[in-house]
Amino acid sequence: MLGRKEELNDKFDAANAPTGDEGGALEAKLDERLKAESRLTEVRQLMGETENRLRETQHKVVSREQVVNAARVEVESMGLVVRETEVRAETVAEQLEKTGFEFEELKVGFPEGATIEGWEDSLEKIERRIHRLGAINLAAIGEYEEQSERKEYLDSQFKDLSDALETLGITDGELMPQRGDDLGARERAVFIDLFAAGFSKAVMIGSDLPNLPVSHLTRAVDLLESQTVVLGPARDGGYYLLGLTAPSHGEVPDLFDGIRWGTGSAFDDTVAAVGRAGLRVALVPFWYDVDDEAGLAMLRRDLAEPGRETAAPATAAVIGEIVEGEPGRISIE
Repeated sequence: MLGRKEELNDKFDAANAPTGDEGGALEAKLDERLKAESRLTEVRQLMGETENRLRETQHKVVSREQVVNAARVEVESMGLVVRETEVRAETVAEQLEKTGFEFEELKVGFPEGATIEGWEDSLEKIERRIHRLGAINLAAIGEYEEQSERKEYLDSQFKDLSDALETLGITDGELMPQRGDDLGARERAVFIDLFAAGFSKAVMIGSDLPNLPVSHLTRAVDLLESQTVVLGPARDGGYYLLGLTAPSHGEVPDLFDGIRWGTGSAFDDTVAAVGRAGLRVALVPFWYDVDDEAGLAMLRRDLAEPGRETAAPATAAVIGEIVEGEPGRISIE
């Protein structure tokens, strides 16, 4: 049996063994396969190298992008700094324009080596000092500035008043301060002060009567006697003149309360007050005060009459300059 099996195997191997031509073709195919496998190995190696180079290139690209992004951020930051600088420059230019300073003139006064950081440090120190001053001292500074402005205004007013008094030939000793909260209280205080100074008669007139005839004043003084009040009725329903005699005993009569000041009833109210005080009324001629357009028109007409401008030469000169544009010349339309 074993012999038969070996015989069959030999026949099988012989049947499967290639012939001479088939063996040569098989060897050629095997050789091509080996070459193909060798080429495949080379290609795989080349692909691995290429992938490595690609990864390195990608890494470099990422690194370059990071550098570019950092540069972009820096450029944007510099742009913001430039814009902020431009805005600050515009603000400084506007402030300089408001204050009237010239930059070149200020720059000349800058100390050598001055820097923004140094100025900011100085400003911070000043701010700390101001903070230490507190709100009360800051309020005091504001009040000081306000009072300084008021003083400048009052100094200007005082100079104008001094010039006017010098023009009128009036000295300080001939003036007295006004006292009282309203017109009536101030008028009463004037009479009290004059009588306390030793005057026995006093005549008060308004300050807006530049061409009041002197005869009206002398007439008022002549009419003044005990228990008599002299009034000068005005065209607007008030009065331009009030004269009193010093009371022999007691106080200045109450002729000033309950008067409708600034209305057409002031004269009638005062006459009624004189009656309530048990005194007599004596009148001087009517006249007008110049406190509105109608009064100014009457004054212009009076001063335009030949020879009348000498009654108030200074007033005539001012009206001529303001209204007519020619000093000293008054005309009416």
